[in-house]
Order: sequence, then structure tokens, then C-alpha cells
Amino acid sequence: MLNMLNTPSRPRFDLLRIPFLGNFLRWKHSRTAVQIPLFILAALMVVDGLLGSPLAAKNTATVAAWVHYRGFVVLALLLVGNLFCAACPFMLPRTLAKWLGRPTARWPRALRNKWLAVGALIAIVYCYELFDLWASPWWTAWLIVAYFAAAFVIEALFTRSSFCMYVCPLGTFNFLYSTVSPTKISARSLDVCRTCVGHDCINGNAAQQGCQLELYVPTLRSNLDCTLCLDCVKACPHDNVALAVRPPAQELFDRTWPRRLDLALLAVLATFLALVNAFAMTPPAYVLE
Repeated sequence: MLNMLNTPSRPRFDLLRIPFLGNFLRWKHSRTAVQIPLFILAALMVVDGLLGSPLAAKNTATVAAWVHYRGFVVLALLLVGNLFCAACPFMLPRTLAKWLGRPTARWPRALRNKWLAVGALIAIVYCYELFDLWASPWWTAWLIVAYFAAAFVIEALFTRSSFCMYVCPLGTFNFLYSTVSPTKISARSLDVCRTCVGHDCINGNAAQQGCQLELYVPTLRSNLDCTLCLDCVKACPHDNVALAVRPPAQELFDRTWPRRLDLALLAVLATFLALVNAFAMTPPAYVLE
């Protein structure tokens, strides 16, 4: 695999080289440290959604989910990268799920694509528009509960991060738009990767798990499928993984995506759903509803 790589080149600018920021990101528990506050926020949203004010504008569940979350995610993707997946609260209980389930089964080969995620994304947007989820704290709270339950069950039944890779509609949305983000995981030196024996970035080691989405750093050409969890950074014994800064939207011109129908539909769908959502929020359309 490595003999197909291009000539080694160092990233122009590596965020992991910035003092304090780099130290924090390389810290073993850095992801957990940012997941815990979001997990607590999600729990508060569920409690407020089920027991708090039925008015959407006065309820944490609807305001945080349908106003602040969407704005934060889009800005983060455009300005930094896939920050929500990096701090995803739905993955915080993963260790417990793996311990309880002790999974040995891999995700079914026939489902190793984006079709389930695309279907889930369509279902959420359809329910959002049809049932005015943005105006219902109660249903928003149950949607959050269902999301946690689905992630927990799938992580308990299958090895690796099958939920993130093949099921999660929010993550799939983030994957798509992270392809225009100005950051990307890359190898600092491909020569080091060529001589590496353990490939800890993907296989892991006794101290740190490798990439649970089975993305191999020296062959990583796109942000598609990368959750920015930084497991590869922490697992690499050679400190050879960079969080590189690159020109925004570079992937749109480099043609790094594999030619697959599910990815093509995902790109078209994301554009279409954005237009539908914007149209549904205009006064004439909303009055018709």
C-alpha cells in the first residue's frame, strides 16, 4: 500500500505544533474532556425537553438543538474542521457499550456504504418539516434519547465505529462538509510510515486504540469519514501524524472522493435539503403548512 504513495512532503503548517493547543490535543483524555460537557448539555436538554416549558423559544432542547447547534456546526466546519464529531457526546458511552457487548462481529459487508445514513438523514429532515420538531421540545428530547440508544446498541453489537461510519446522519452531514474544511489529518513524513512495522495509527497499541474507522493516515486523501478524533495522533509512536492546515475547499478540485453512487446522492441531497429547509422557513411556505 505504501509503495503507491507520492513523494513525502511535510505539512505547511501543523496545528499540533502550536504550544499548549498541541499538548492538549495529544493528551490521551483530550477528547473525553470535551465530550463530557456536551454529554451533560445533552442530558439537560432531554430533562428540559421532557419536563420543562412546552414553548420552543423557552426550552433548552429546541433552542440548543435547532438554533445554536446548527450554526456552530456550519461555522466550525468552514473555519476549523469537524469539531462536533471530534467532541461527539453520543460516543462518550462507547467504552461501556464495548465492555458490555464485547462485540466480535463486523458490520455487514452489504451495508458498508452511506445508504443507511442517507436514509436516516432524509427521515430526520422529513420529520423535522412534517412535525415541526423545532417547535416541539418533547419530541426533540426523545430524538436525542433515540440517538444515544441507537449509537449504544450498534457500538455494543459491532466492532470498530460502525455507527459513525455507516449509520450516523449527523456525522455523515459533517463528513460531507468537512471536505471543504481548512484542516486535515496527514502524515508528517511518508518515509517514517514506510518503515513503520506496527502501523499503530490504525491497529492501536497497549496504551491507545487506533483509528476506529480504519482510516490509514499515509493513504488518507480526504476528510470524508474522518471524525477528527485524533486517536491516530495519540497512537503513533513516532509522533508522525499532523493536523495540517490546507487551502479551504481543496478537495473540490483534487478529486479525492471515490466514485460511488451513495456519495454522489449524498452531495446532491445535502444541497437539495438545504434549499427545502430554507424555503420552508419563508413566510409564504410556512403559512401554507
